[in-house]
Order: sequence, then structure tokens, then C-alpha cells
Amino acid sequence: MSLRMGVWLVLRAERRRVEEAHERETLLLRHRLQHEAERMKAEHERKFAVPGLQRRMF
Repeated sequence: MSLRMGVWLVLRAERRRVEEAHERETLLLRHRLQHEAERMKAEHERKFAVPGLQRRMF
């Protein structure tokens, strides 16, 4: 195997590793943001809840 081919293989593997790490980070961040949004929504509904009024589902 030539040096150029070896370097290309290493760079390709590294690029794939970086892309997979980025994808995992993106999914984790999306999950965290979704969880935070749900928590804030629940807190808002608790704060502004009207006693005796049922929450409407759309």
C-alpha cells in the first residue's frame, strides 16, 4: 500500500468518526432541548392553570 493510500484511508476513517460523533451530539442536544421544552410547558401550565378547567387536547 502506498503512503498516499494509507493517508487517504486514515483521513476517511477519521472523517467518518467525526461525522458519527457530530450526529450523536446533535441527537443528544435535540433530546435535551425537547425535554427542556416539555418541562417548561408543564411549568407554564401549572402556573397559569385555572382551577376546575380541564386542559383541552388539540
